[in-house]
Amino acid sequence: MQMTSLVDVTVPARVAAGQEVEFAFGTSTLRAVVPDGVSEGMVFQVEVAEASGEPEVVERLLSYVDSRASSGDIMDRFVAWFERERIEEAFEAFVATHAHVLSSSGGVEGEQDHAWWPLYQEYSAIFEGFLEKFLCEAGCTADEFGAAAQGASGMNEIYLQIFLAQSEYTMFVELLTMEAQKQRDAGT
Repeated sequence: MQMTSLVDVTVPARVAAGQEVEFAFGTSTLRAVVPDGVSEGMVFQVEVAEASGEPEVVERLLSYVDSRASSGDIMDRFVAWFERERIEEAFEAFVATHAHVLSSSGGVEGEQDHAWWPLYQEYSAIFEGFLEKFLCEAGCTADEFGAAAQGASGMNEIYLQIFLAQSEYTMFVELLTMEAQKQRDAGT
C-alpha cells in the first residue's frame, strides 16, 4: 500500500477554481488545480502519494475532464484532449531543447535575431499540427471550434488561453528566454 499525505493548499490571490497552483511538498514543488467552489484565500487539501510525489488530484482532474468530455461539448472535449495528449508538456519540451538559441538575447524587449524565425515557424507548425489533430479527433471544423471557443468560460477558457498563447511569437520568445536563463542558472 502506498503512503499518502494530505497537504493543505491555500489559494493565492487572483487564482480561481479551475486554475493551477504550485505548492511545496517536502523538497518538491507540485501543482494542483483549484477545485470548483474554492476561491482566493480558501484552503483545499491535496492527497500526495509519497513514493512518487505525484498528487492524486491530477488523476482526479483527468477523471473530471474526461467525464465532462462525454457531454459532447467541443470545449469540454478540447480540455480532455489537451490533458490526455500532454500538450503543454510537448511545448515545454520543444522550448527546453531549443532555448540555447536565445541564450544571449534580451528577450522580447531586446534585439531580435533573424535566426529565430525558422525556429518559430517550426514551433508554429507543431501548434497547427496539434490543432488539426484535435479537430480531426473531435470531428469538427475549424469554424465550429472557433464558435465554441468564443463561448468558452471557466476552466475551458483557461485551457484555451494556455493553448492559444503558445502560438504567439512574443510568448514563444518569452518562453525560450526564461528557459535559457533557467538553463544558465543551472549550469546546463
